[in-house]
Amino acid sequence: MLACHVQSIHHDEQAAARIAVDFVRRVVIDDDREKASLLMTPAMRSNAVAIFAMLRGHGSNSQVRDVSAVEYEPVPGEAAMQVFLIGREDKSIDSYYRVLLEGTRETGYLVAEVERRANLFPPGRLRFPLR
Repeated sequence: MLACHVQSIHHDEQAAARIAVDFVRRVVIDDDREKASLLMTPAMRSNAVAIFAMLRGHGSNSQVRDVSAVEYEPVPGEAAMQVFLIGREDKSIDSYYRVLLEGTRETGYLVAEVERRANLFPPGRLRFPLR
C-alpha cells in the first residue's frame, strides 16, 4: 500500500506585496542597498551589485518617485509567488517590475528574482489584482 502526503501551501499576497514594494522602493527610490539586501535570498544577495544596477536604470533618466503593487500570481506547486509592481515618475508610469518571492504565509517572504521593464508584463493565467 502506497501513502501519499500532500502539503498545502498557504500564501499571503498582501505580505508578499509589502516585501516586494519595500525592496523595490529601497533600491530605486531610497538607494538603501544595505536594507534591501536583507530582503533578498542568499542566492540573490551574491549577485546584488548587478541587480541593484539593473533596478536603478543606469543609463536612463528614470526618477521613480512611487512604487505600488498591482497584481500577484502564485507559482503552482511552489512556495513562491510573483508580485507585479508599477513605478511612477510624478503621474506617469515609468517602469514595471516583476518580483519573485520565495516563501509562504508561515515562513515569510524573501526576494528571489526581480525584473524591470519599460512595458507591461504579459498576462498570466493565475494572475489576480491586489486589493
